[in-house]
Amino acid sequence: MNRRRRGRVSAAPRISIDAIRYYERVDAGAYALPGGVWFIAPTGQNCAIWGLGSFGCAGVIPGAPAGTTHIGWVDGDRAVHYDWSIAVRFPANQAQRVLPRRSSITHKRTTCAATPEGRTYCQRGPPGFCSNPR
Repeated sequence: MNRRRRGRVSAAPRISIDAIRYYERVDAGAYALPGGVWFIAPTGQNCAIWGLGSFGCAGVIPGAPAGTTHIGWVDGDRAVHYDWSIAVRFPANQAQRVLPRRSSITHKRTTCAATPEGRTYCQRGPPGFCSNPR
């Protein structure tokens, strides 16, 4: 995703990782599927942390251009983005469990969280995103 904000998708999360540390930490093992951990976001997207800490969500991405179905960061990328390359590199697994609001999951030094308002937040170092509810 480029640095410009579009709609309700933000490359610069407005949520502090400090606030998320107070959320309930779920056991990543309960969300494990081959290749990583998978969860259903509060707004229904199929989200994952996989590989060496890559992260992203698939489904309708609120605020993204029409037809956008994936947002994320893959190990080696310079920034979070939504485009065809995320879609082709996004693993095919399907999440089985919802990540409850006010909870977080960490795997391979990447943290994703579901905020009380229903936002999905993922971050690994500087790369991160926060998707607002519809």
